[in-house]
Amino acid sequence: MTEIQTTTSGSLPRTQALLDANASRSLAEDGFTLESTPQFEALIGEAVAEVVERQRRADELPRSA
Repeated sequence: MTEIQTTTSGSLPRTQALLDANASRSLAEDGFTLESTPQFEALIGEAVAEVVERQRRADELPRSA
């Protein structure tokens, strides 16, 4: 299994589409929780897959000694 180095500080980069989709989410009845939709979940999945692929490609680059 290939390891992907991560940190606990920071978060995934957000595309403008992801920022816009997050901003348009409605609050649930509790007035606190943001509601989700299948479209929003799909967008999140695509964004995560894209970042993981970028990390995978970066790991394949030659490194300086």
